[in-house]
Amino acid sequence: GVIDGKTDVSGDGKPDTRIRDLTREQVAQIYWRDYWLPAGCDQWPDGVAIFVFDAAVQHGVKKAIRILQEAADVDADGIIGPRTRKAVSLST
Repeated sequence: GVIDGKTDVSGDGKPDTRIRDLTREQVAQIYWRDYWLPAGCDQWPDGVAIFVFDAAVQHGVKKAIRILQEAADVDADGIIGPRTRKAVSLST
C-alpha cells in the first residue's frame, strides 16, 4: 500500500521507499508481486493475462478475478479455482 508518498518495496507490508525514488526494477517488482502473480496472470493466455493484470491494477486483484469470472460465465467469487481455470481455457 501507499502511505505518505511511500510504498512497500521489500514486501513486508511496511511502506519503506518514497514513490518518486523508485527504480524501474522496483516498480516492475511491485507490479509482479502485488498484481501479476496474485491475479494468476501467469496462468492465463497472453491476451487474457494482460486484461486481468490491467484490471487488477485499476480495480484490485479480487475484482479483476471477478470480472474474468463473469466474462467466463462462472460464479464470480474472486477466487481462482478449477472451475475458473477450465472456463477460461474453454473460452480462449
